[in-house]
Amino acid sequence: MTTDIEYNKTGDVVPEQLDQRQRRRRGPFGRFRRRLRRIRWTLVFIIMIIVIVVLAGTTLVLVTDGLNRLNKSEETLDRVLTSLNNRPADEWTYADYERLQTSINEVVLNLQLIKSRTSYVKPIVSRVNTRGDNLLKTVEVAEQLGLAVDKMLTGAQPAAFFVTEGQDDASVAQVSSGERMVELLQLGRSQFIEANTHLDSAEQKLAAIDRRTLSEDMLLDVQTLENYLADIRDANELLVQSPQLLTQLLGLEDTQTYLILSQNNDELRPAGGYISTWGWMTVRNGRILEFDYNPTTTAEPNPPSASFAQEFDVPSWWYEYERPIYMAWDGSWYVDFGQTAEMAAWYYNNGDNPGAPVDGVIAIDITGLEYLLEALGEVELPGYGENIGSSNFRNVVYEIRASRDGDDLAHKNFLADLYSEVLVNWQNVPQENKSDVLGAILRGLREKHIMLYFADDTMNQSLDILDWDGRLDAGTEHDYILVADANLSANKSNNSIFRQWTYDVEINEDGTLNCRLIVNYDYPDAIAKNDPAVSPEHYWSIDYFNRVQIHVPAGSDLVEFDNFIEPFNEIDQESHTVFVSSVLVNYNSGERVEVEYQTPALIEEVGSYRRYRLRLQKQPGTRSDSVNIQVRLPAGTQLVSTSPSPIAEFTLDQPIVEFRVNLLRDQWVEIIYKP
Repeated sequence: MTTDIEYNKTGDVVPEQLDQRQRRRRGPFGRFRRRLRRIRWTLVFIIMIIVIVVLAGTTLVLVTDGLNRLNKSEETLDRVLTSLNNRPADEWTYADYERLQTSINEVVLNLQLIKSRTSYVKPIVSRVNTRGDNLLKTVEVAEQLGLAVDKMLTGAQPAAFFVTEGQDDASVAQVSSGERMVELLQLGRSQFIEANTHLDSAEQKLAAIDRRTLSEDMLLDVQTLENYLADIRDANELLVQSPQLLTQLLGLEDTQTYLILSQNNDELRPAGGYISTWGWMTVRNGRILEFDYNPTTTAEPNPPSASFAQEFDVPSWWYEYERPIYMAWDGSWYVDFGQTAEMAAWYYNNGDNPGAPVDGVIAIDITGLEYLLEALGEVELPGYGENIGSSNFRNVVYEIRASRDGDDLAHKNFLADLYSEVLVNWQNVPQENKSDVLGAILRGLREKHIMLYFADDTMNQSLDILDWDGRLDAGTEHDYILVADANLSANKSNNSIFRQWTYDVEINEDGTLNCRLIVNYDYPDAIAKNDPAVSPEHYWSIDYFNRVQIHVPAGSDLVEFDNFIEPFNEIDQESHTVFVSSVLVNYNSGERVEVEYQTPALIEEVGSYRRYRLRLQKQPGTRSDSVNIQVRLPAGTQLVSTSPSPIAEFTLDQPIVEFRVNLLRDQWVEIIYKP
């Protein structure tokens, strides 16, 4: 719209029109425009920058403080976990459980502290700073993982209390321990479901992170969080399924029948030890209904027809029985206990033995039995003159074997009687000893002195998560070693023979590995002369003749071997390359065998970072091996982090990292480095 303005003869605006125009310009909008023109915009920009800097500085200080708190809480958590891992399971207490949960809570609270202190800058950061946005997203992922673990621990808390310090609860007397455990785990089901919700949230937040925008450090952190997510989800799934797992294991709904293999790890076999005695039992409502125990002979358990031997292929490098069918029972060449147990169950079932077909197999060796005896206390065995405990068990059994007076089954009958009495005491253990017995069982399971196998694959998947199945891990996509002995000496010398590994690995620029494994055997008279198993009554030859299997990564190529006494067999499998030969260790002597090989490319690339991982697996039945590891990184690279902590680091022509591991159970070694 236009306004007609009148002018006088001189060309000036008519005064009335001028007053009207000036009044119009003096209105609220006119005054605002005049003020805008008077503002010193340079000063405003300076003030805004100062405010932003102050806010950013304050945020930085608060976040730095939060990160410092987070680092301290993570160090506390690491100390708790290290303490638990370095102590036998029978020494764990409810106080340890509480310390673990407190440490997890502290980590979560500090993650939430960082999240809250950055919440008011997050909308800005997400638009202008990709690195900062990714950092905040990883904090949220870590928070969700921490909350999931906290929910899992909360849900398992009643059961943890029951199995450690809560067994004297009066309510326990009204119901069997197995049923009570199922009830307590079912109480925690809602917490496990909430944990799964947090895990889903963590997975969604991880998926929302654009990997293309990540720095190398952040990409490494994200991959680590992904690994944590997978492990925590497996553990939570196990907790969800644990009531059903225990219901089936303990026969709370249907009677279960188990084959029991007593492995003598003084006479080592690839998956544990020679099966000197065996038993069977039926379980219902957590109680043993029936059981029997017998020596292993050519007729016990009743073998299947010899024609059944055609159903399995015996490797050419394994030793031969006069009747091949017996290799399915006490001569298994498999290092994987599941395969050994499956073959033993096949032998038992096809021999039409009591309780066949069995629902599962339980193996326990001499060391596992000693753990149980220590927890149970002495066991009274009428007719043997003394009570049997962990301190005298091995002495008594070998004394009976030595003085058998032509009765070749005397010591096996003693073992059968002992195992029978242990089973009786096991289900009638006093309340005050139940935590000790459970701890002994857990210790045996962790150290592969007790192993489980089920005919139901779903049950075996749960055992796999727990690592209670003696499974042989795959040697693909990372470095891998397992050394498995088989004592073919017809003696019982393994408790007096010590193995020490030295493993040198050089990482090449292309990710392949040059590897040298040395295994030192020591068979000292100072130890063996006091070992009741090493005496003339118990051997044909006192020297140690051993068929050894060395499992390394699949696709490895043999370069050289030294000091083996038989031709070297190189066997290519889908998940491993296996080197097989024999070693002779003379009494009161030692032997050093060596094998060199090259692996395929096994180094994982994360941006410019490189990750080397080594899986060390313990042979079932072995007490413990000492392992020294030296890793040489490519020249010109820089060490970023390791797990576990190394015992030494050197920089010569190339960085060198050394570790020392006491192989009581399977273990990972990880190195991250970069150019």
